[in-house]
Amino acid sequence: MAYATMTERAELETRRASYKRLEMRVKDLDRATESLLAENEELGRRARELQAVAGTGEQLARTLQSLDQRLPAEFRVEKVESHVGSDAELGVESDYERPLLRIEGRARDSAASPTALFQRMLVGLEEDLGDTLVMKPTFDGKRLTIDLTLYSPLREGALAGDAADDDADAEDSAGA
Repeated sequence: MAYATMTERAELETRRASYKRLEMRVKDLDRATESLLAENEELGRRARELQAVAGTGEQLARTLQSLDQRLPAEFRVEKVESHVGSDAELGVESDYERPLLRIEGRARDSAASPTALFQRMLVGLEEDLGDTLVMKPTFDGKRLTIDLTLYSPLREGALAGDAADDDADAEDSAGA
């Protein structure tokens, strides 16, 4: 009986030591996981900042290039403002800030058909800047404002849906 008790006790001590080592390993893994989560959050924040800088620059460059070709001679740009922010009308919510661009200008008093010229310029911007463009243009016959982004989550989602539709169409064509 004493031998059985000693054997059981030794077995229990072995298990206890094994569980202690396991507990230490789990605690080490937990600390490592917490550290990785914190590092991942910081890297994500930095990546968003870099995307914002790169996106703002690309958006500004592409828009100015298009305006250089599309802005009617009767119009002039008075202000260009670029920032990272939100605008619900452009589909950019405050918890999903993206690069935004505002262009302000005016038509000359002598401009013939300024509304038609403005509409033609908007069509040209859409052609040049592509499917991701979301604009909020205003024009009162004299002053113009164009708020825009190439990075609206609304357009990104629509484009992803378009790509899925294209894939489905390609599968349908292949199966026919």
